[in-house]
Amino acid sequence: ARWWCGGVMSTISRGISSVVKSVKSSMPKGVPGADLLGSFDDDNKGQISRNYTITASSAATTISATGATRLRMLNVKGVNVRRYFLVRFDTPKYEQYAATAESHGAQADTKVKTVVEFENDGEGNNDHGGGLGCLLPSGRWRVYRRESDQFGLRQMSSDNLLPHYEKNHTVTVPFETVSNVEVYRTRTGFNYDDDKMIMVESFEVKVVNGSQLNIEVVLEASMYRWSKWEISYSSHEFEAHPTHERCVLWLLPVEASGGEVVVNYTVFYYGLLLPPPTKKALVVSKAIAKQKQDAADAKAAQKEAEKAAKKNKGKGKEKEKDGDDAAATTDGK
Repeated sequence: ARWWCGGVMSTISRGISSVVKSVKSSMPKGVPGADLLGSFDDDNKGQISRNYTITASSAATTISATGATRLRMLNVKGVNVRRYFLVRFDTPKYEQYAATAESHGAQADTKVKTVVEFENDGEGNNDHGGGLGCLLPSGRWRVYRRESDQFGLRQMSSDNLLPHYEKNHTVTVPFETVSNVEVYRTRTGFNYDDDKMIMVESFEVKVVNGSQLNIEVVLEASMYRWSKWEISYSSHEFEAHPTHERCVLWLLPVEASGGEVVVNYTVFYYGLLLPPPTKKALVVSKAIAKQKQDAADAKAAQKEAEKAAKKNKGKGKEKEKDGDDAAATTDGK
């Protein structure tokens, strides 16, 4: 694989401190963006005081005035690469407060992609099949592969913008969209208790393999409703996402030619933080509370009326009985 970093300040040698100082001193005052060049601390091993990262380049290069160039960061062969199918759902973005609406995230588009993954470990530039073992700057990553049915011609299969990767981190590169793996996601249950500030939500995910080969699928689920959560039930073993605290992963082997795997899981959210009510919401809440109170009062009054009517009816029966007894006594005399 080859990685290219395009930019003006991707990698420079240790003389970058003097270069930046020279450039800043030669720029007229008031030029927009002059302060973005940052400053260097000579006592801190040449590190920039702002959020910059210095990456070593394997070869020298020359940048013309007001120009740009590409730097070849590395060229390593024999890296151990893992290839699998990654299933992700286009669920809602995280919010400041807990998302308690029942319809929130119930429907989500499914994305199935082939993913290339490797460990950025080792000493780098080695011939032992290890990792890269070096800092990888953010930028555009392009993945190429050779097609066996096209005489080994190299073709680009992926073009992505990926973040900065430190040494010993796992690098995940999306490869291409998959069409012969189908995924169906259905929400099977939802319950929200605003008194206890908890939510419970259940899903069923079915993965169907339409290819002629056995595949490995990594199913990723995001807990998009709230930051405090736990998986209270899962039909399959899962593991925490290595870099995302609100995601979990299921590693699912799926057999070829229509093989399927069904995953059922339940998420328990607790300690919900709700947004403060608006004035309109307060007015509506008070109106609803008044309606409930009026209904409760009316029901209580109805019960009292029914109780009084029943009591009066009983007294009437007693009077009729007393009258009948008196008439029977008179006839007897």
